Amino acid sequence: MKKFLKSFYNELKNKEFLITISFFIIIQPLCFELTKLLQFNYHTFNMYIDNNIPFIPYLIYIYNSFYFFIIFSFYYIYTKDRKRYFEGIIA
Repeated sequence: MKKFLKSFYNELKNKEFLITISFFIIIQPLCFELTKLLQFNYHTFNMYIDNNIPFIPYLIYIYNSFYFFIIFSFYYIYTKDRKRYFEGIIA
């Protein structure tokens, strides 16, 4: 784990990974908001079961950990194959 953290720190010093992942984190919400502005008549897909699922507050941590999983997945791909990393960012 210590070796992984040192590697992660060295890559952040490189700044290429940091710039591209920051761009991804900023652009994705902007695209979402732009599509909401362009669509005037949109539908939400909501089923009966969706209204009956209880809200459990501590599950928010599991839900939010998914975002870290995405960032570290992109970091892993970045260290192994940069061509595929940039293909993934573009996709």
